[in-house]
Amino acid sequence: EGGRAMFSLRPCRPTLPDQIDGLPAYFYPAAEELAPIDPSARKTAIDDFFKAIPADVRHGGDRAFFHPTFDYIQMPHQRAFHTMDHYASVRGHETVHWSGGAKRLARTFGKRFGDNAYSFEELVAEIGSGLVCAHLGLPNELHDNHASYVAHWLGILRADKTAIIHAASKAEQAFTYLCAFAEAGSSPAEPASSPEAVEPLAEAA
Repeated sequence: EGGRAMFSLRPCRPTLPDQIDGLPAYFYPAAEELAPIDPSARKTAIDDFFKAIPADVRHGGDRAFFHPTFDYIQMPHQRAFHTMDHYASVRGHETVHWSGGAKRLARTFGKRFGDNAYSFEELVAEIGSGLVCAHLGLPNELHDNHASYVAHWLGILRADKTAIIHAASKAEQAFTYLCAFAEAGSSPAEPASSPEAVEPLAEAA
């Protein structure tokens, strides 16, 4: 009671032992082993969604794109992707491009990489791909990638303040069009194709 402070010594584990050298091994957390990548838990839903869509999809090479002139989707093989989810995300992007083909929703594709029409179509495809990912229940981190990609193309179209609104509308139309294939007995009507010669267009990545 005479105002004397009492001190005692007790062992105390450092808060950040990985910043201190020479401690006994038990102070350091065990190395975390990375689990092997498992097939997507949504594989059935992913397969069913894309199987219902009558796109010409070709696998091979290291690039993913839709060729609007020859009307086909090119994809790397699934094994080139880290997970089935990432494959589905990229294929969703290219399939949204496919929905804009001349015989389908007839959107305007750019004539060269980076022109306004090309950039706008990339916005449509990436927003639409985000809708596909949400529909298939793909991981949230994929949506973060979509957001940064959209921001990139919006930067190119910064002169047009309404670009995101129009692109979102076109993306929703494309998503609805693609989902209709999965509905039993439903096949979206295709507009009549024009007999005019098709001008070569830039591949939509």
